[in-house]
Amino acid sequence: MAEALAELKTSYQAARQRLATSGEDVAITREDLRCLASVSAACQKAELRARILEATGADELQIPRTVLMPLLKHAAVEIAARLKDRKAAAPEDGFLQSSSSDSLTMRPESAGVSTVSPADLAGAQILVVGAGATGVCASLRLRRLVGKSASITVWEKARGIGGRMTTNRQELGGSCVHADLGAPYLSLDGSSADCSEVAELLIKSGVCCEISADRLSDTVERPSGEKWRHLASVGGGVNAALKKILQEAGADVHVERRVATLDQQRSKWRVRPFVGSPEEFDAVILAVPGCGPGGDNLDKVHGGWESCISREQNRQLKNVQHDARWALALFLSADCARQCDDFFGPRAVEKAMRDNTIGLLCYQSRKTAVEGESRQEQGVVVVAHTTVEWARRNARGSGRDQRLYQELAERVRAILGLKGSISRLVLASKLITWKQSQVKRCSGSGA
Repeated sequence: MAEALAELKTSYQAARQRLATSGEDVAITREDLRCLASVSAACQKAELRARILEATGADELQIPRTVLMPLLKHAAVEIAARLKDRKAAAPEDGFLQSSSSDSLTMRPESAGVSTVSPADLAGAQILVVGAGATGVCASLRLRRLVGKSASITVWEKARGIGGRMTTNRQELGGSCVHADLGAPYLSLDGSSADCSEVAELLIKSGVCCEISADRLSDTVERPSGEKWRHLASVGGGVNAALKKILQEAGADVHVERRVATLDQQRSKWRVRPFVGSPEEFDAVILAVPGCGPGGDNLDKVHGGWESCISREQNRQLKNVQHDARWALALFLSADCARQCDDFFGPRAVEKAMRDNTIGLLCYQSRKTAVEGESRQEQGVVVVAHTTVEWARRNARGSGRDQRLYQELAERVRAILGLKGSISRLVLASKLITWKQSQVKRCSGSGA
């Protein structure tokens, strides 16, 4: 078997070399055809398989580069999977490279991107990995493109959807009180038809309301200008907007399901979660960050799919950098309302701070009232977002570190001018450490 695999690899490399040195048409020999035909089941297009199989009786066949390129890519994936299954040793020419998990990963020099039309996905089983804003919006966009015939499934590793648009809920005095611990608002480009469609969907359904820009802080991260529309969720926190979008997309959502491996087997993608049985899909969309400390990043998902990423694409993914922030929600006693009102003034729902510890302070209770709910009489909610510098200084800390929680809570108390001890003022709290908060360098940036 090892000799057969070595012969298969040698024939593939010969075909790849011929492709690199030829013109528009590529001369493929019978031996090359035998090699490619043995892995042609990996090709999704029937006409590719037909052309290979029909030519097996000929000595040579001229195949257009545009036809052979995707065939070679799929052949590379199949060969890598077979070699990986048999734990074969990596050849010395760099055709295979070891990944961080010691598995064999194909990285063909000619790896590229295949285009798929909406018609190709009619009736398809599609998986979207990640239920943050990117995965959620991709699900809706998919539904608009492929119609009702396709099945869209979303896997999310966390206990709920939202990603960095997460909402914490606490039961206080018999009522549910919420605090947005990620992005507090949705900022949508009103000049974009797609963004406008999402905005109207959320507003007309009563899930969101539009909030005036003059009530928001002028932060570096938030886009400004007349074309931008800022939406706040009504009642359920900011991730209620994402839930509505997923509902509109007709997606089947599964939480606490993290992808371990992703491999192409014939015309399907086999996706294995860390917990549970593998499932097969016709197409997979990876809507998670590229690299970094996050547990669900692309570089933590292994398998044959890695062969689809070229060296340049891999470099760009690794080039992306995020900053870090912490977010602390404090559910305060009702007698803190006057001091909070005095600090934020008559209209503001947040304030950008000139402080070494706290970068942005959000008045969640007033935002809730602006959205249409009455302020909960049993308490007041404020959310503090730290500065990047403070998060960097405490990068080794965690949300369970009582000392760091106390430091943040005391700083918020001092800024708001609250009287009394933290233990008396705070009814409940929630602290999140965002290790990958916002992109500070994108893939197109220089090293």
